[in-house]
Amino acid sequence: MAAPWVLACSLLLLCLAAFQGAEGAIGVNYGMIANNLPAPEQVISMYKAKNINYVRLFHPDTSVLNALRGSGIGVVQGTLNEDLPRLASDPSFAASWVATNVQPFAGAVQFRYINAGNEVIPGDTAAQVLPAMQNLESALRSAGVTGVPVTTAVATSVLGTSYPPSQGAFSEAAAPVMAPIVSYLSSRGAPLLVNVYPYFAYSGSGGQVALGYALLSADAGGAASSVTDGGVVYTNMFDAIVDATHAAVEKAGVQGLELVVSETGWPSGGGGDGATVENAAAYNNNVVRHVGGGTPRRPGKDVETYLFAMFNENGKAEGVEQHFGLFQPDMSEVYHVEFTAGMDGKNFSNKQQAEQKNLDAVTDSVPSQDQEALNPFPDSDDGNTSPLNGHEADVNMEAAISTEDVIRAGGFGAKDNIGSLLPTAIDSTDFEASLRDARDFEGEKEAPAHPGLGWKGEKADDGSKPSDVPQQ
Repeated sequence: MAAPWVLACSLLLLCLAAFQGAEGAIGVNYGMIANNLPAPEQVISMYKAKNINYVRLFHPDTSVLNALRGSGIGVVQGTLNEDLPRLASDPSFAASWVATNVQPFAGAVQFRYINAGNEVIPGDTAAQVLPAMQNLESALRSAGVTGVPVTTAVATSVLGTSYPPSQGAFSEAAAPVMAPIVSYLSSRGAPLLVNVYPYFAYSGSGGQVALGYALLSADAGGAASSVTDGGVVYTNMFDAIVDATHAAVEKAGVQGLELVVSETGWPSGGGGDGATVENAAAYNNNVVRHVGGGTPRRPGKDVETYLFAMFNENGKAEGVEQHFGLFQPDMSEVYHVEFTAGMDGKNFSNKQQAEQKNLDAVTDSVPSQDQEALNPFPDSDDGNTSPLNGHEADVNMEAAISTEDVIRAGGFGAKDNIGSLLPTAIDSTDFEASLRDARDFEGEKEAPAHPGLGWKGEKADDGSKPSDVPQQ
């Protein structure tokens, strides 16, 4: 009689592995816009060896999903933005999408969420997000795939007001779309995915944002730059952005909706202000330690968070966008992130530590390298083989990557409207305009191939860059 009991316990522990993310899990985005990445099997082995228990995929990739079989790694499965119109208008296409990209892997792959669209709100296809979500949910149900919520990922460009955080509200352009989406998510018990990038606020602020405030690092000036909002103190921009989004959701009439930070990161190079290995290591290690404690608006409610990204990707736009990776394509570290660090920190509950031990027992994960994390954050809270062109190949990416390929894969929030997140602006309107004029990431507002990336202004600084910077 022992064998059935052992099997039942194993299944229970696998369920813990699948759902731990609601309790402050850390994952990593697996971007594939490069022609020199390791094979998917090697990449998934890296996730396991580094104790990275969650992965976000921007689009379906059969070779990656096959590599994930039996791994116990929780998967956020994205759709291509260009598929949204058909997913929204054609239930049979949604059924085919599920039959191809989910159903054959269900059970062997631990799907956490289906992510319908990345950063398309506001934009021309924004209105198609909710019907696409509804058709995908119906298709999953018809296919017998249960327990996999359907959601979408938004950039903070959906916010019209975000400072102070308690005044967060969706913009006039986003509100008509976001209100029914958050209501739908709430009715399904599903989270909203939000891409959060303090780096771009810091780099575009002209010195107005303290480095420590952006890095979640009190010893680099974060505490000195704290923001008091109705008696609540914010010592870092990460919390301010997340809580501004919480406030916006509540103003849209929905209480208690979970937010998942689907992307956050810091570049280690590329020439941008503050884009150094030291700062990138500090930011990502601080995030790992911090998210277990929640935010001032939701203290103790751990934030499921996905770092961006696993690798430096040579198919992206030159500059900082090629330098968000934790690893080089040869699998060497750009810098060390201690993914188990939070398990020893005060922000992580006994429940989480027990779940992590259970997860290790089930997945047989190899401990990460015995290496000290850089600039750890003393938390202040006490209590491919990518089918981008529709082709299969034996290497991880195609040798030739077109601009169209890059745009189709979605964006990572590089161009959010971050001016209103800044605690030091005297005249917020003029200051936000000055930030937009100062940034290199803006460009001419052409008819967008990939809407919803937060275009601000009609012209680029020098007219040389398009508004749609190729992004993951």
